[in-house]
Order: sequence, then structure tokens, then C-alpha cells
Amino acid sequence: MRSWAVRSFLAVAAVGLVCLLVVAATDERDLAFTLGVAPGGVAADLPPGGRACQTPVAVPAAFDGVEVKLGTHRRPGPPFEVEVVASDGGQTVATGRAAAGYPDNTVVEVELAREVPAGSDVDVCVANRGRGDLAVYGGPELAKRGSGVRVGGNDVPTDMTLVFTRPGSSAASLLPTVFDRAALFRPGWVGAWVFWLLAGLVLLAVPGLLAGALRSGNKDTRG
Repeated sequence: MRSWAVRSFLAVAAVGLVCLLVVAATDERDLAFTLGVAPGGVAADLPPGGRACQTPVAVPAAFDGVEVKLGTHRRPGPPFEVEVVASDGGQTVATGRAAAGYPDNTVVEVELAREVPAGSDVDVCVANRGRGDLAVYGGPELAKRGSGVRVGGNDVPTDMTLVFTRPGSSAASLLPTVFDRAALFRPGWVGAWVFWLLAGLVLLAVPGLLAGALRSGNKDTRG
């Protein structure tokens, strides 16, 4: 009876370890940063050809995608374009386009043609390229201090709900960076190699402990 219980426990532990490794290899982190504006209402109404810009936006981390929440008045959404423009001169930094047909009241992610580097100040614009009306969701202007919305050259007391994304990386692929940064807060002789060694010991020790427990259970059963 005890041997059966030990085997069951070891099987569950092994499955848990495998699941943990799978999650570490596949779980992706793709958020670069966000403005922190909740989509509480309409920040800008865009007729065909209309354009709304969030300006300026400080870029703390590089990004190559923008998520925006849109309303389409219960109709299939029109095509639209996201334009990222340098705040200090109006030069286009990156653009991306979304096809028509997305549902009403939904978040659409637009991939940009190139990456926008960190450390810059940009204007992020949403331009309606279709024939139907488009509503960009956002919140009151105070939600993002120092930045605001401009529509057709006029300031609007709102902020758009924008989320900036970058290519996802699995949790496992982030380990080298995590270990390198962790070494900065340790004594001088402790480098990233120490954390790799500890991780390796853990991976080796778990199967060893499981095997030892199984052998011990078998001995107790025979005894």
C-alpha cells in the first residue's frame, strides 16, 4: 500500500516538473509598456479620413506593435492605420495597417513595419482609412499627465488606451538576462555562472530524489 502511494506521489511530481518546463519554454512576455489609461469611454471619434494622435508619448522600451480598443457602431470595422511620428519634427518613425472586418468594441493589435527605439518621444496616431465611422476608446486627459489627444489639429481633453508590444520571449529564454542582472546585486565573486550551476543542480537533484524515494518505498514494502 505504501509503495503504491509513493509511486503515485512520484508520478504526480514528475508530471508537475514536466508541466513547469513546458510553461517556461512556451509562456511569452510581449508587453513593452502601456500608458495606463483604462478604456472608460470614447477618446476620439474618427469619420472616414479622420486622424487622432496621442502626443507626446515617451518611449521607455522599444516596441513594434500597438494595441488599440475600437468601437465601430455595431458594424464591421473599417481599415485603419497606426502612425508613429517623431514629436520633435514630424518625421515618420513607423507605420502599420489593420484590415477591415474586426468586430465592434474590440482590441486590435497592429504590427508596425519597423521597431520604434527606446528613449524617444513620439506621437502615436490612429487614422481611419475606411468608409465607416471609428471610435477610439480611452479616458480623461488626467489619466496620462503630460500627454493628450489631438484631433484635426485641435486638442481634446482625453487620452487614448494604447498598449505597446514587442516580440514575445519565453520565460526560459529570459533566464540569461535574469541571471546576469541578479549577479549585479551579489558579491564580486558571484557571477551569472553561479545561478546556472544552482539551476543545474536543482534539475539533477529532483530526479535523483525521486528515484531514491522510490527505491526506499520498494525496500519498505519487501521488508
